[in-house]
Amino acid sequence: MAESTDPSSARDVPGATIGPAALWIFGIAFAVYAFGLYAHTGTLWPQSRWPHFLYYAQALLDGQLHMSATPPALLDLARFEGRLYLHFPPFPAVLLMPWVGLLGLDASDRIVSVLLGAANGALLWWLLEGLDRRGLVPSTPQTRGFLCSFFLFGTVHWTLAVTSNPWEFAHVACNTSLLLALGFGFRRRYTWAALAWVAVLFTRTHVFTALPIVAGLHLWADRREAGRAELDWRPWAAPALIAGVGVAGLLGFNFVRFGNVFENGASHHAMHEAFRANFETYGYFHPHYLGRNLRALLWLTPIAKDDFPYFTFTPEGLSIFLASPLYLWAFANLWRSTSRGFACGCGLALLPPLVPILLLIGTGELQFGHRYTSDVQVFGVLLVALGLG
Repeated sequence: MAESTDPSSARDVPGATIGPAALWIFGIAFAVYAFGLYAHTGTLWPQSRWPHFLYYAQALLDGQLHMSATPPALLDLARFEGRLYLHFPPFPAVLLMPWVGLLGLDASDRIVSVLLGAANGALLWWLLEGLDRRGLVPSTPQTRGFLCSFFLFGTVHWTLAVTSNPWEFAHVACNTSLLLALGFGFRRRYTWAALAWVAVLFTRTHVFTALPIVAGLHLWADRREAGRAELDWRPWAAPALIAGVGVAGLLGFNFVRFGNVFENGASHHAMHEAFRANFETYGYFHPHYLGRNLRALLWLTPIAKDDFPYFTFTPEGLSIFLASPLYLWAFANLWRSTSRGFACGCGLALLPPLVPILLLIGTGELQFGHRYTSDVQVFGVLLVALGLG
């Protein structure tokens, strides 16, 4: 796809390269995350207890859409017509295919998660740099470093990257894809952005629902800079086609495996027995779960204990404003006038992915913090950036 030929569309928009500052952030984050991994597991080469994505990567290398080897633990795998399937979207397994092809099923999925988690800090810098150059989210290098530190060490992101079971690994990979999608999109590399959005679709499908609002943000930003009401729609044809093919591909993937385009295997999966009664009564998504999920997201507090440090976390979750208090600065956008339109767009973009999270059968347990907030934390950090001014 050709990029816009409007001279104003190339103005002050940096290229797709990652600069030295971002590489420093990656190096520091990887060192800290690797230390956390070693402290957590006693080795730098651990495999998760449920290495589902490693085993599905091997299945894909074997040309199968079902498991070609039986994983060591079956929790949250789907059994259908005598075969084992992954009910998670498969892109994290695709990422692991070269790794598994090189090292086999003894490869470490956790070290890859740590690498991706550290890379996400560099990608956030890259995104913030591009937004600053376009005047959408003004920031200094010091502010960008502070925000990357918050993202890497002040949110659930770092515990997800280090824990890196399939549930957590998917969150980390989704953030990688989303940061690439936004970074390319706000550099008007819309074809590359669309490909990254397809990766989001095949990682954490509900996050893909933010795409229409983000596309609207791109259009708003382009029209704001072009200084005219009409835009050239031709550069959007290929990205729209890519997104449509991605959706069709995911539906086809479901149909080939289960004979139903809307069945991803969740109806057949070996869920934890703690969820079984609710699932049989209410299903996966239901307003019945809304109160518990809101409580875990917004106001759940730590559990008191008698000895130091006198409290511990609850595995159901933790208020996002206790786990990551800097998110409170996002509300400063309500009285700041700088980039008000962009702030509204980011706020709207995080709402569609939150709807299924709040209606879901579980809160994300067992966890520190509220791991599902990872799905929208990129938008949350951008709101914090605008709130900080």
